[in-house]
Amino acid sequence: MFKKLSDFEVDGNWTITVYGQSGAGKTLLAGGWPNPPVLVVACDPGPMAGATTLRRLPDDVPEPLVLQLRSYSEFIRVEGEIVKAVETGDIRTVVVDSLTYLQQYMISELLVKVGREAPRMDDYRLVQARTARLITFFADLPATTIFNCLEAYEKDEMSGGLIRVPDLVGQLGRKLAQYCDIVGRAVPKSSYDQTGARVTKYQLFLDGDETYVAKDRTGLLPKVIDYTGPSWDGFKVLYEVREGVNG
Repeated sequence: MFKKLSDFEVDGNWTITVYGQSGAGKTLLAGGWPNPPVLVVACDPGPMAGATTLRRLPDDVPEPLVLQLRSYSEFIRVEGEIVKAVETGDIRTVVVDSLTYLQQYMISELLVKVGREAPRMDDYRLVQARTARLITFFADLPATTIFNCLEAYEKDEMSGGLIRVPDLVGQLGRKLAQYCDIVGRAVPKSSYDQTGARVTKYQLFLDGDETYVAKDRTGLLPKVIDYTGPSWDGFKVLYEVREGVNG
């Protein structure tokens, strides 16, 4: 009935949120995640939005599966199939790219159902509750789950300043650390080399402060990970623990 702390094993079934502006490399980072097979549920608008980006993955990275959805109803219909694929081991990482757009689909379908053009506070609360349930549902799966989000600004009630958060309805963006093992802010930094060519460096920040939300509950990762390339070397430790390299 009771267990000692040493009896618990690290299974690598992490729940992760990566957020940042467009062009921060979130889709590439998640699509080549070092825990294949990877399923990318591409919710971004556009006929080939997610698939086009994923074609830029290096040849030595296992090719992810892609499921393109353009409505929340579609997502609900395929939820059972995703669960079955995870339980049979056909999928070990599920990526929702992005949760921001999936929420927009939720709001649009809700407005059509109730016959309104603009959402009210009750609508936002319902969408926030649905999203929280969705995150919890996927967090309980025997797989790594990655939620990509766009970035937004919110006013901090304590300091009065602006803080960067995942772009989600209500206060959910700031509360994601309650549901996730890792919340990281993806930041692209551009500079120019000696030849004048533009070079972009991609970093994931995992130690939040008064200007942005981030957190690493695993204690396994550094405060900043460079994933330029893209490179997944900084994240492989999450699965080395499961396989006994570090424990």
